[in-house]
Amino acid sequence: MSIIKSPRYVLLFFGLFFSVLSVIYDASGADDLLAEQIVILVNKYY
Repeated sequence: MSIIKSPRYVLLFFGLFFSVLSVIYDASGADDLLAEQIVILVNKYY
């Protein structure tokens, strides 16, 4: 059972990863546009 070879799980992992990143950016007060760009990039793959 190789999870890495399943594209769905890879996309899910990266989706969660970038969601956490955008939350961290929001919490640190970084540029909101950057966080929005990350979310847009993630949403492209769903």
